[in-house]
Order: sequence, then C-alpha cells, then structure tokens
Amino acid sequence: MSAAGVLELIAWLLSALIAGWLLLDMVRVGRRYSEDQLINVAEPSEEPK
Repeated sequence: MSAAGVLELIAWLLSALIAGWLLLDMVRVGRRYSEDQLINVAEPSEEPK
C-alpha cells in the first residue's frame, strides 16, 4: 500500500470516528433533555431586537 493509500485510509477512519461521535452525542442530548429545554425562548422581560 502506498503512502497515499495509508493517508486515505486514515482519513476515512477519522471521518467515521467523527461521524459516530456526532451521532452518539445527538442521541445522548436527545435523551437527556426534554424538547422544552432545547428550544431557546426569549425571557418575558427581554425586548425583541
């Protein structure tokens, strides 16, 4: 395997690792918080900009 092939393999593995981490984080956040907590609503005392 050439050096370019090794670098490409490392890039694919790193991409798969990042994608897996993002999916896992998305599932964890979805389970840990209710929808009401994830929606950013302005406080009644704040003026709209």
